[in-house]
Amino acid sequence: MNHLLFLALLAATSLLSAQGAATTSEPYDYSKTEVQRMKQFNHEDFITDLLHNPKSTEVGKGGSLAKMNLGSMPALARQGLAMVLINLNPCGANLPHVHPRASEAIYVIQGNVQVGFIEENGAKVIVNDLVQGQATFIPQGSIHYQVNLGCEQAVMIAANNNEDPGTLTIPAQFFKLPDGAIAASLGGTLDPEIRALNGSLPMNPAPGVEECLRRCGFGAYGTNNHPHSKFAAKFLQGTHRNQK
Repeated sequence: MNHLLFLALLAATSLLSAQGAATTSEPYDYSKTEVQRMKQFNHEDFITDLLHNPKSTEVGKGGSLAKMNLGSMPALARQGLAMVLINLNPCGANLPHVHPRASEAIYVIQGNVQVGFIEENGAKVIVNDLVQGQATFIPQGSIHYQVNLGCEQAVMIAANNNEDPGTLTIPAQFFKLPDGAIAASLGGTLDPEIRALNGSLPMNPAPGVEECLRRCGFGAYGTNNHPHSKFAAKFLQGTHRNQK
């Protein structure tokens, strides 16, 4: 697994550099030189453990997202890069979302993953099924997602060309808009049951859809043989461990 992670980092970094010049949203302190700014950090401020750091890991019933960005590593300021280790449980999904300040390069370490995106109104929806060793990219600002199509754990590395790429998860954030805006988007009326979805949407990454779970021989979420019970329980207990 370690050598695969190393190869993934190399691949993601190469793809990232090919996307163009690095961008940044971090205000720069022009009263300090780069040397002066870097001296404020200790040696350990330049490393992070994507396998064993619950504080920088987003956990859902469908997997986990272990992040290296400006929020988890302040030394990244002005470097124009960030990274996420994506673990998706069988059938799990990294829900449709947007990175408003960054493009993204994705490298599949293991598993069979569907990756899709759409850039803007009128654009073509791009959907591909990737396997181990394959890579793709997501244009900046595009709505995109990843779904584990397989019955085993899927692992990816995603790299961004901004240390603060930002994330807007579409399903959850849409229902935070005023009722009038939501109603207009849904044809003019807002059913109370639809409005109530705001409090029942799954955390990201989300558990799999029923068709995939049945195909893999798993039960519905909440049963003992749902993949969450095997792969994600330890994350919810606050300890992130390598699933390999």
